[in-house]
Amino acid sequence: MTSSRFGIAFALVSLVATAACTDTESATNLNPDGPPMIEQVVLTEAVIDMSGNENDNRVFAFGTLPGLDASQEHAVSSAAVTGQKLRIVFDEILQGNALEEISCRANIGPDGAFGKVPIGATPDDIAKCAVAQDVLKSSCFGDHAVCICDLDGGCLVGADTVNKGDPVGVLDVNQDGAADQHRFIPDSVTLVCGSSMVKPDPAKSYWYPSGDQQPPAMGGIEAIGPAIVFYPQAGIPTNTTCQFTFADDVVDKSGIKICAPQGGRTAACSGNLDQCVQTCNPGDVSAFTFKTAPLNLTNNSFQNNDMGIDRTAAISLLANTLLDTTTITGAISITQGGTAVPGFTVSNMNQAGKTSITIQPPTGGFTANTTFVLTVAVSLKDTFGQPLVMPATWTFTTGA
Repeated sequence: MTSSRFGIAFALVSLVATAACTDTESATNLNPDGPPMIEQVVLTEAVIDMSGNENDNRVFAFGTLPGLDASQEHAVSSAAVTGQKLRIVFDEILQGNALEEISCRANIGPDGAFGKVPIGATPDDIAKCAVAQDVLKSSCFGDHAVCICDLDGGCLVGADTVNKGDPVGVLDVNQDGAADQHRFIPDSVTLVCGSSMVKPDPAKSYWYPSGDQQPPAMGGIEAIGPAIVFYPQAGIPTNTTCQFTFADDVVDKSGIKICAPQGGRTAACSGNLDQCVQTCNPGDVSAFTFKTAPLNLTNNSFQNNDMGIDRTAAISLLANTLLDTTTITGAISITQGGTAVPGFTVSNMNQAGKTSITIQPPTGGFTANTTFVLTVAVSLKDTFGQPLVMPATWTFTTGA
C-alpha cells in the first residue's frame, strides 16, 4: 500500500459527492441523504461437490446488481472459511479517516507506528508533519497535526525520545510530502461469527472511495463501490452465522452510522444508487448475515469404496481450514471388520491456511486384499472450536 491512494481519497470524497448532485445521470450517482446503507456484499461461496471437493464462487450474498445473472445473487449458507474476501458496497462515501491510518516514524500508541488522520486534514497538513526532525515541532501542530506521540513514557524516534503530545513525524523516506504507507484500521470493522471476533488484515484490507455500479472490463464486480474490502486476518469459524460490526466513528460526512436495509439493493432498483428507495435505522446492520461452510475433509489419496489401494502408501487428508491440532490424532481411527487397526501414525502440517493430515500405515503396510474403514470423528475441531458436523468415513480395499 502506498500513500498515493490515501491522498486520492481526499479528492474523491468531494468529486463523487459533487457528481451525485448534478443534473447528469450516471451510474456513479450516490445517495448522500439519510444514513449510509450497505447495498451489496460480495463474498466467496464454497460449494462442496459429490466427491467432497470444494469449489469457490464469487457471489452477491446481499443485494443485487443490474444485469447480473440471478444465480450470482443469493443468501449464502456456505461461505469459504479460508481465502475469503468480502466487498461491502455502500450507497455513499464514508469518512475514510476512521477506516485508514498513515505510517509514522515510530510507535505512537496502541496501533504501533500508525496514526489516524483528523477529520478536515488536507495533504498540506500531512506534508507539514513530514518535514525533517529538527524542524518538525515548529511545523507540525494544531488540530490537524498527525503522528502525535500518545505514549506516557514518550516515543523513541531513533535515539531521541519525543514527549507525549509532540509530533514524531510522518514516515516519508522518499520525501514527497506524503506518508509512505497507510493501512486499514484494525478495530474499525469486525466480523462477528458466533462468539468469535474476526479482525481485518490491516495490510490487505482497504477503503475504496469510488462509486460505480457498472463493472468495468478490468476488475468486474470487484471494482464496484464505494466499498470496504475486508480480508479476515486469519480464518473464519466453520458452520457459524456471521455479521459485521462497525466502530462508532465509522460514519458518513454527516456523522451518521452505517445500517443495512432489508435485502440490500433490490432487483426493483434498476437505476442509480441515489434512486434506490430504502431505509434502515442508523447503526443497525443486522439485516445482513451469512453462514460459513462446515468443517470439511478432502481425501486426496482415494475415493470412498476404491479398490486396489497401495497398502504401504500414506493417506493424505486436507481440511478446508486450520485445525486444532490437539484434536486430530484422537479423532482418527481405522478398523477392519469392526476391529481397530493398531500401529498407524498421524502427522499434520499447515499450508495456505489449511491443515493437511498424513496417515502412515503400520510397519509393513496394511494387510493385502483387505477392506478397511477410515473414520474421522466429530471430536475433530477447527481452531475456533467448531467440530465436524458428522463423522467423515471412507471404505477402501487394499491391493496385493
